[in-house]
Amino acid sequence: MATATTEQNDVEKIRREMAQIRQRLHQDMQGMVAGAEAASDWKHYVRQYPWAALAVTLVGGFLLVPRKRRSVSKTAEKAAEAAVAKISGVIENGQAAAQATETKAKEKKSGLLGGAFGLLSPFLIRAAQGYALSYVENWIAQQQATAANAGPSEETQPGADRSPGARQQWGA
Repeated sequence: MATATTEQNDVEKIRREMAQIRQRLHQDMQGMVAGAEAASDWKHYVRQYPWAALAVTLVGGFLLVPRKRRSVSKTAEKAAEAAVAKISGVIENGQAAAQATETKAKEKKSGLLGGAFGLLSPFLIRAAQGYALSYVENWIAQQQATAANAGPSEETQPGADRSPGARQQWGA
């Protein structure tokens, strides 16, 4: 009889240990899944390393966006303008060179600013949409929480008379 009780205690002890092992295994697996999701989520890296993410984005955008090519017609038009200026004698050599340098500087400036704006505008728009969506979701959650905390109102209770004179009739 004593051996049956000790065997039964041993069996119960083994069952408890197995249950604990299963529980720890389940918790460990949940931790591994959460870690894998965090490692594969690009938003995690943007939150953790915002400056590195910005640098990677800028370098990637610089490499992906094609450079502005000069068309033959613009080059020919500029050459024709320079030839006409030289022939007509209206613009002297120094003024023509200064004007050409100035137009090139303006083109580079507008190209650089335009390129930077073109590169950053989708990110800024996406960020604004994200903030707006987050705000709306929080607002809806607050409305739902307020409605849940308020409980059922008189209007939502079954059998409630909703006519305008019903309150006056019953002295409410």
